[in-house]
Amino acid sequence: MTDSAGPQLYVNYAPELDLSVGCVEVVRCVGVSVDVYPFEVRCRFRHPTGYFEYSANDLYFELEMFSHFVRDLRDIGRGIASSASLKDMGQIFVLQLDHEQRKPSPLGHPGRAI
Repeated sequence: MTDSAGPQLYVNYAPELDLSVGCVEVVRCVGVSVDVYPFEVRCRFRHPTGYFEYSANDLYFELEMFSHFVRDLRDIGRGIASSASLKDMGQIFVLQLDHEQRKPSPLGHPGRAI
């Protein structure tokens, strides 16, 4: 991540998820009442056959969208919500995290039933 110029978010749920999203700078738009916020995103997700990794340093998120994502992540941790999504302004980049309750396996612990 670059030096903090605005909101930052770090999530580390090793080894399943490593996510960092940080505002790179605030761009003041002349003649427009809305500022633009480019973000740097780095994520690594584990899946059954390895890892998925993604990074970008110029994704634009509205601050309200970013705040909503952070709030939803916090609510997932509290058991109040089951989903959190973050979409860039053009909705080209969409990150959605869904929490699903695991059902106990017949063996008495999470895993694959034999």
